[in-house]
Amino acid sequence: MSLISSRASSKPVGPPERPEGSLVQSLCRALLLLEKLSEANNGCRLRDLCRITGLSPSTAHRLLTTMEQRRFVAFDKDSSVWQVGSKCLTVGAVFMRRRTFLSDAARHMEILSQSLGETVNLGVLDDESNILVLKQTRARQLSSGLTPVGSHVSRHASAMGKVLLAAKSRMEREWVLELPYFARFTPKTIVEPSNLLAELEIVSARGYAIDDEESASGKRCVAAPVYNELGECVAAVSVSSDKRRLPDGALPRIAGRLATAASEMTALSGGFSPTRRSADAR
Repeated sequence: MSLISSRASSKPVGPPERPEGSLVQSLCRALLLLEKLSEANNGCRLRDLCRITGLSPSTAHRLLTTMEQRRFVAFDKDSSVWQVGSKCLTVGAVFMRRRTFLSDAARHMEILSQSLGETVNLGVLDDESNILVLKQTRARQLSSGLTPVGSHVSRHASAMGKVLLAAKSRMEREWVLELPYFARFTPKTIVEPSNLLAELEIVSARGYAIDDEESASGKRCVAAPVYNELGECVAAVSVSSDKRRLPDGALPRIAGRLATAASEMTALSGGFSPTRRSADAR
C-alpha cells in the first residue's frame, strides 16, 4: 500500500492560506502537490491528491499539467497516476553535489585553520544584503567574538560580502548598492556607495577582500572567492581573527594561502575562476 493510500482517511491539509507579500499562491499550491507526490511510493491519482491537499480537481490538474511540461511531474496514462518527474532528480543532484562540496571543503578549511592557527569560515549569499556563514573551523585558542555557523554577516562590511559583491558586474554592484541603508557597525564601516564601489574595484583587481575593523572593532578578516562550473562566484572562504594576529605585514601571506585554498575548493566543485580562464586563453 502506498503512503498516499494509507493517509487517505486523514484530515485534508487544505489549500495554503492566501499568501501575503511576495508569496505566489499558485506556486505554493504547486509545491504542495509536489511534496505530496514525493511522499507516495507508487504515485497518486488526481482524486487522492485533491482529497489530501484540499484543492479542486480543476486547480490541481492545471498545476500538474504545467509542472508536467517542465518535467517536474509525469503522468502514466495506463494507470492514471501522477508521479514525481525526472527534473526533480536533476535538482536533487545539485543539492547532493553541494553536500559533497561542503564535506570536501571542510577538509581544506581544517588544514588551513591548523596551519595558520586562525578561524576559517565559508559563506554564501543569502539575500540582497546578508551573507550566511555556512561552515566554520575554529582555532582552538580563539573561542569568543566569532560569528557562529548559521549567522549572517553584512554584505557591505564583511570581507566575504565584498568578495561576493566584487564578483558581480558593475551594473549588478550598482543595483545592490541602491539599497536604502548601509548600517555603520564601527567608525571604519564603509557606508557611502561611491566609496564602496571603489573598494570593490580594488578587491576585484587583487583577488581578495579585507574587513579591517569594519564589522567589529579590533577584528580583521581576509576572504577569497570560490567559483562554480559556470565561473560564477558562489561562495567565499575567509580567515578571521583579532587585528593584532592579522597585522599588515602578514596579510599578503595569509591572502596567498587563502587564495590557494579557495582555488582547491573551486576545483572540487568543478568550477573555474573567470580571471584564470581569461589569462589561459591569452
